[in-house]
Amino acid sequence: MAREYTDEELALTPTPGESEMLPWDRSPLEKQSHGIASLLKRLGYDNYRAHDIADNLTFTSEFVPGFGDVQGFREGKHMMEHGSPKLGAAVMGLSALPFVPVTPIRKALQKGIKVSPTKVERTHTDLDTFEKQRDAGLFENLKDEDRGMYTSLMPLQVGRTNFETNAERQLVSNPDFANPDKAYDVDGFIRSTVANSPKEIRTTVKSQLDEWISPELRGNKATIQEILDDIGKNKPTIKENYMDTTNPNAPINRDVDSTVRHSQHMPNIPTTTPPRTAREALQVIHPAKYTERSFSVHSPKHGKLFDDPGHTEVSGGAFLAPLSIQDAQNSANRIFTTRSGMYDIDGVKTYIPAEGQSGIYEMGTSKSKAAKDIGAFGSEKGYTAEEMTYLLNRGDDLTEFPYQYPPFPLDLQPKGEYSINLQMLEEAGHTLDEWNALIDEQQFDLYISLDELKQMNDLPDDVDWGSVDPDIFQQAELITSDNAIEYGKKLSRMFSSGKSDIDPPLFKEWFPMHMKTSLNDAVEQGADVVRFPVNPESVAKQTGQPLSPARAGSWADEFVTDTDEASNWIPSEEAQALGKIYKKRTNDGIKRIEAEYGIKLNPESVIDENGNEFLEIVLTPELKEAFQIVVYKDGGAVYKKPLMNLKY
Repeated sequence: MAREYTDEELALTPTPGESEMLPWDRSPLEKQSHGIASLLKRLGYDNYRAHDIADNLTFTSEFVPGFGDVQGFREGKHMMEHGSPKLGAAVMGLSALPFVPVTPIRKALQKGIKVSPTKVERTHTDLDTFEKQRDAGLFENLKDEDRGMYTSLMPLQVGRTNFETNAERQLVSNPDFANPDKAYDVDGFIRSTVANSPKEIRTTVKSQLDEWISPELRGNKATIQEILDDIGKNKPTIKENYMDTTNPNAPINRDVDSTVRHSQHMPNIPTTTPPRTAREALQVIHPAKYTERSFSVHSPKHGKLFDDPGHTEVSGGAFLAPLSIQDAQNSANRIFTTRSGMYDIDGVKTYIPAEGQSGIYEMGTSKSKAAKDIGAFGSEKGYTAEEMTYLLNRGDDLTEFPYQYPPFPLDLQPKGEYSINLQMLEEAGHTLDEWNALIDEQQFDLYISLDELKQMNDLPDDVDWGSVDPDIFQQAELITSDNAIEYGKKLSRMFSSGKSDIDPPLFKEWFPMHMKTSLNDAVEQGADVVRFPVNPESVAKQTGQPLSPARAGSWADEFVTDTDEASNWIPSEEAQALGKIYKKRTNDGIKRIEAEYGIKLNPESVIDENGNEFLEIVLTPELKEAFQIVVYKDGGAVYKKPLMNLKY
């Protein structure tokens, strides 16, 4: 069938025997590059330099979904429509594969360069997903018949998409080492790649290359492909637990839904109608959907480094103690957790990442201290922070030596001897008096905190916590757990000086990664805006403080009867300090994300009636495109329900 030309095309139709010239249409990447170059020229760069920078600029991320898969798919489609059907189809095909870095894919593919997929396992731990997979019979062969318990989460695991590394993106995009057939000096290649990376991620690129390129290659020559193959063998696998619920405020089944209790520690989001009474002022909006996630990093070179000494129940969902499923807590090498809620605020779908928390790093800034903690908490001598925390949560008396361990759960069997050995304590440079002084401090802190809770709720000294209101019981549990976590770390440190030669994984990157994965999740859930908390009021409840809604303060005299209740209207000292940290970390994270993705987030400060301050990011079509998680497979995202088995 003869082609029908438009009037514009007919004007360019050649005479017979001459070459045909059709209107030129830039490819999506060319349009992108042209736009960047135009901006740079307006900023004062000369034409050559502007286009050189634009051609080599990439949208980078260290382990985050991004813009590349969409752009790669479009690029492939454009190439198919404009004379390169085979190459275009290949680009589209690679764009459809999980984990393949796509932003530099055009150049890499043309050169025959391959990048090993970054393996990411997502495990859905919500009760609804478990029940569906169980009813489908997918757990039938994963059960210990002797104990009647499941032993694996495999049916709930899916492949997470588009996690890409800065190191590989920058290597592939290095304009000074672009010949795929040439063997380059590896050390020179590394130095050049770091120098050519955006300043915001140079530290990350260097640490990744130092960690993932084998010593055998250093000081020698290798091709780009050989370096990438080596990185593929040495880079880590990421494991993510994902728990969500659309009914976070339902009565809690303490045996199953123990994680959902943390939904109570979301910020006080005011209703949108003006309050006329104290009761109305105290009302808050609850999330329509509540989500908990955890991320751990597993290097083939180092294996297990530590168990998370923090709140390991976060993201565990339905798979905590009752089911005793292996890896249900995702505690091995766990770097951080997030808690988020999706709200309907006056018709606007608002996603609030209320918390990004690292049990191993906390909010610390000392890399050397983090390395020592990894050494202490991952001790092979059997006195990890997790074990100490378990004993403190039990209420065991740890003042006697040698202290004989009671039976542990199957997933927390101590390594080595079953006693706290005085000799080991002394070998680490500590004394029995120091140990007992720390135990006394732990007991005193716990007593004071629980006593404050009793006074606040007019409870007797010998209260039976099991008989109190569920909300009060949850507060008591959280106080006890926080105390055990804090002192479990301190007690663990006393048995080991720790190692200082460990490079703590994602130490500088974990909080920006929390922000980026939150943006991705927000887009996945169909949010209109994202609000990151940045002041004491917005983070107070995550510290465990039962902060009252600020807008009800004018009616406080109607229901405040003592000093303790009055203190709940002001963020605590802990919340004051945490608010400052969140503001700085969030602002730094925004700058980093903008540099990595080459886009502007345009955050705006929003303060609601309860005094919560957020940095709000409107998810424009551009941002939704940049942060969406798309895998073209069987018509939908790989990890959307119904779940598909994990395949690499």
